[in-house]
Amino acid sequence: MAFPIRHETHILEQKSETFFRNQIPQDWVPNRPQNDYGVDFQIGITEGRKLIGLELIVQLKASAKSDGDKDKETITLKVSTYNYLRKLLTVVMLVKYVESEGEAYWVFLREITASMDENQKTITVHIPKSNRISSINWEEITAVVREITDLKLGAVNR
Repeated sequence: MAFPIRHETHILEQKSETFFRNQIPQDWVPNRPQNDYGVDFQIGITEGRKLIGLELIVQLKASAKSDGDKDKETITLKVSTYNYLRKLLTVVMLVKYVESEGEAYWVFLREITASMDENQKTITVHIPKSNRISSINWEEITAVVREITDLKLGAVNR
């Protein structure tokens, strides 16, 4: 008798989401958009359990094994996704979960420098392995999100 099979990619995606959700502060509010155009989570940031109007966008990738480099992991983004994420007013974090290591690594999109030609379809993003989600200081992340958000709002409100 034939039954649907749950593919490894779906299981890996669920593991990466669960891992990530378990790493963020418990009072933060992670929302998963219904339509995914490069935004896997919209996270409402809180201070003292108060939603303070700061938000973090997360693009989450996952792999079963590491790339093999001791200093970095890589992810591939479509140029169209990269361009879209760069135009968002909200701060964007790229995260790669590596199942074999039981760890995820992160980088802010603003730290990515990409030179592209007009025919290029994808870019490779390098994420330092020193940026471990399990040891992240979420108060520092909040401070960076606040700083970037204030700068972007200042530019818009001129």
